Amino acid sequence: MTNDGLNICVADIRNKIYEAGLLRTDERMILIAGNCVLLEHFTGKKYSYRMVDLHVMKAKHLFSRKKPLTENGYQRAVETMLVQASPEGRLAIGDSRIRAKELLNHIFCSILPDFLNRRLFQY
Repeated sequence: MTNDGLNICVADIRNKIYEAGLLRTDERMILIAGNCVLLEHFTGKKYSYRMVDLHVMKAKHLFSRKKPLTENGYQRAVETMLVQASPEGRLAIGDSRIRAKELLNHIFCSILPDFLNRRLFQY
């Protein structure tokens, strides 16, 4: 996460987790909620889910299932991450609406006007 409240690239988050030694072989990022990342790994018999708290860079096993998560499962996983996250991670997950508004504000008030001004002055 950048200082202006906007998310950084997913690849950057993946690299950060990898460099910290928290990303296992064949493990993939499923979703990012605030300062927490949900990771999925298929062991051959079951799907194992872990979270990484990006604020403290610690991983925790959440649960395992025989089948991959469904849409309802993602919501429950986010709720579980919220409970187990560091206090800073909890705030970031709870502030997703505020961050979404800030992102939209940045797009429509900064990026779009700048883009339109450049196009208008080209002709």
